[in-house]
Amino acid sequence: PWAISDGNMYIIANTDWNGGVGENDQYTKVNYIEELGLGQSSSKQDLDKTNGFIDIDSSWAKNDILEMYKQGIIAGKSDELYCPEDNISRAELIAMVFRAIKYRLYDYKDCYDDVNMTDWYAPVMQTANDTKIIASQMLDGKSINPNKAITREEAASIISHVCIAAGIDGVSDMNEFKDVSDISDWATTAMANTVYCGIFSGDDNGRLKPTHSITRAEAASVVKRFMDKYLTK
Repeated sequence: PWAISDGNMYIIANTDWNGGVGENDQYTKVNYIEELGLGQSSSKQDLDKTNGFIDIDSSWAKNDILEMYKQGIIAGKSDELYCPEDNISRAELIAMVFRAIKYRLYDYKDCYDDVNMTDWYAPVMQTANDTKIIASQMLDGKSINPNKAITREEAASIISHVCIAAGIDGVSDMNEFKDVSDISDWATTAMANTVYCGIFSGDDNGRLKPTHSITRAEAASVVKRFMDKYLTK
């Protein structure tokens, strides 16, 4: 497990970890780094572009896409296309979260059967495994299905782990949403936490759509809100 204290990230070796960094905890300080060097990220020479994408002008998330792109959190599928309505994968979303908090990635140690050492997301998945931000319900044995489209409740579960570790652990009353019963039992608290944080919200019809896949436009907006909450905690 891991925690955040005094503006720094810590890896906790004490198995009795209670969510903080105490004097008796064995811990290793993890330094923030400016650039994670992840695959599928924007290169430095691309970050000065104001808008190289020709397919986002009509997107409701245009401003969030541009902001996340300029910060190197997201990348297009090509120099000109972001493809805002395409789904985003589990690996891509998790990578975005780690980039957002500038978290150092770990070398891959063969933690999943369906992740290879040469995959761009191998360090991402190893870090997700070691920091325990992936719910066991997302696993199929020792497989994580990294390229599977991630659902809203799965993304909420991952982001909520980070929020709670940072001390942002409030929850909202979910009864206002018409499809609250569609949330999986294991993801209920995470969804309530991310709604409380203003990271997830319902649509115009009062639905959260927890089992729906997240689009690339939604991912940019969700991670932007997460960053805003995380950095101002």
